[in-house]
Amino acid sequence: MEALPPGIFSPLAPGHSVATLVLIENSEEMMSRWPDLRDRYLPNLLGTMRRANPHVPIQILWMTSCPAPSEDQLSPSFNRSRQYNQLPELRPIAHPKNRISLGTLYRALELLSSTFQDVPTTRHLIVVSASTPIDDLDDMVGIPSTPDSHSAWDYLSSVVCQKSIYLHMILTPAPGHDMDKFVRLHADTSRIQGCCNANPWFQADLDKYSFFLSCPVNPVPAMQQGQYMLDATLK
Repeated sequence: MEALPPGIFSPLAPGHSVATLVLIENSEEMMSRWPDLRDRYLPNLLGTMRRANPHVPIQILWMTSCPAPSEDQLSPSFNRSRQYNQLPELRPIAHPKNRISLGTLYRALELLSSTFQDVPTTRHLIVVSASTPIDDLDDMVGIPSTPDSHSAWDYLSSVVCQKSIYLHMILTPAPGHDMDKFVRLHADTSRIQGCCNANPWFQADLDKYSFFLSCPVNPVPAMQQGQYMLDATLK
């Protein structure tokens, strides 16, 4: 077990409220991993977030890659704030396209950005996936049309940075699945935001799970992040 990384889950400024959205792939491939995630890894991450921000409001939202038929993931009842140790039940949905898509990620960012309106807030997105992500934008409006998937993922990293959202991932690839797009997305946003990838400070099976946890080292202000992305686009 390693020491807690300095600055992990620290606020952008003292006194900030904290909003976190946990986006989980609820495919059949994920079900064998869910007990570890539910009982060990997610409570460790969310409990550390609470300890790093002991005196401010924290809102934790949950979103799945494919909602169950009776769930409306945009409704307040599904996304009501929970305590760090109040994890929802994960319902497996058997569908070949039940993976995290570009459109799912954009919706998660919009939902997370809607929290604590007009209140100084530090926001975190935790992505949990077992499958190769798909490039489908799912009819999302307001997303620029791009000629290739790499451009769409680059634009996604710019949105994460412009919204000053810290991105964290737990990846547990099922056989035959490729996580390179997730890894690149995390690396790009971490570099622009001045973050390093913190090693897990808790016991973890690193043969099954890869943790990508953004920890501010030299935090870059949001306006500078936006300028960086603009300069990179113009090159």
